[in-house]
Amino acid sequence: QEQEQEQEGRSMTRFEEMQQEADRGKCNRGAAICITNSLGHVPTWAEPTPRPKPPTPQPQPQPQPTNFPRAFRLSLISCTEFTITAIPHPNYYDNRFVNLSGLRIHIKRIAREHGGATFDDTAGASEDASSGTPSKRWRIPLGAYISLYTWLTNEDRRTHVEGIPQRQLAIASLGQEMKGKAYPSANTLVSYGLPAGIAKALAPYQRGGVDFVRHREGRAFIGDEMGLGKTIQAVAAMSLYEREWPLIVFSPSSARYHWEVEFMHWLGEDSVVNKPPEDECGDEVYHDSKNETEVAAFAQKKDYADDNEAP
Repeated sequence: QEQEQEQEGRSMTRFEEMQQEADRGKCNRGAAICITNSLGHVPTWAEPTPRPKPPTPQPQPQPQPTNFPRAFRLSLISCTEFTITAIPHPNYYDNRFVNLSGLRIHIKRIAREHGGATFDDTAGASEDASSGTPSKRWRIPLGAYISLYTWLTNEDRRTHVEGIPQRQLAIASLGQEMKGKAYPSANTLVSYGLPAGIAKALAPYQRGGVDFVRHREGRAFIGDEMGLGKTIQAVAAMSLYEREWPLIVFSPSSARYHWEVEFMHWLGEDSVVNKPPEDECGDEVYHDSKNETEVAAFAQKKDYADDNEAP
């Protein structure tokens, strides 16, 4: 009994010593817990329970510089509007800053005098720095082009701006001029040298297309939708330059006969389109396109042939 009391006293003394060391910070928390749970037991390991992993450090967001070179591309949408697109700077390789942030107020201010700019978010194409066809884009009046281009280049000398090519600007100006111009009449096209038959067969918008090609001296592209009569416009436009023929038509092999039929129908001498009409008496009525007068034949074909027979 005395030996048990002595051993218990030694255990209590050791426990008190370790408890005091734990209070002073010399014993780890795990050892103290183990001793508390098992009185008199001294662990031989330092950590009876695994220590929790330290939290993974999260990357801190880098503050974006407030002054960095930017690049923009100005491109035509139509003959009356253009848009602006952010592109990678040719001399600055950090593409994180390819955006149009901060330009809204300036675009609105500059375009206000020219009818105002709108932001179109209904386009179908996806934005890509290389495609140049944004899904959400500005629609800016073409009249504000010079002012916006000047502001972009003067605001920061490092800014790179790809402007609209001069040839495209000239075509857009011509398009605006033609848009505000009424479609020519059939007689007007006849005065330019177009055969009367095909001139009268053209719809008003087709006469406008032929007149546009004539205005461009034959160097034009007819981009009407399918079924609106691009073939007849092309045949009519090229007939204005018949003095410069032969004419070469490039087409798929399966369409070459169609082009032949169209040329023969609209420009052939034996075509009903170019055949002079007949009056009620069966006399042919000829049309003089230069002075726009109609002259009726005074004799029927049979009588005219009889009068010219040899005696």
